[in-house]
Amino acid sequence: MSVELSREALEHVKTYKYKTNGLTPIEIYVFDPFWTFVANNLLPDRLAPNLLTIMGLIVPICSFITIGYLSVNFQGYLPPWVWLLSTFGLFWYQTIDAIDGKQARRTDNCSPLGQLLDHNLDQISFTIFMCTACALLQTGGNILAI
Repeated sequence: MSVELSREALEHVKTYKYKTNGLTPIEIYVFDPFWTFVANNLLPDRLAPNLLTIMGLIVPICSFITIGYLSVNFQGYLPPWVWLLSTFGLFWYQTIDAIDGKQARRTDNCSPLGQLLDHNLDQISFTIFMCTACALLQTGGNILAI
């Protein structure tokens, strides 16, 4: 079965721009001002948004490797510093994921590759965070135990 698009629909595809908006008051009044401050004041213009996106996975991957080393079967006790590392990894990724798009728009470096990279790394990070949650809650790999 094939799908045919009208001329109007094809024109819409050509001009489509991905946009997000805040969905909760905490995102609108707390996180977004923080992310805007970081993107506008702490990042150099020469920092590529795609590199920033990839850098967002560094801490979560380190956290996941640490958990894998300390609790291979997701059942063992994990020290409190691992919880802190995992929490920081989530905060790190969330912040980088929010500011990479702001950096791209600020430096006029928006691209389909950047969107593809961002959305694919979101999927990888989600898997890492779910495995991390299973390990921290000592589910033993049984996600239904949560």
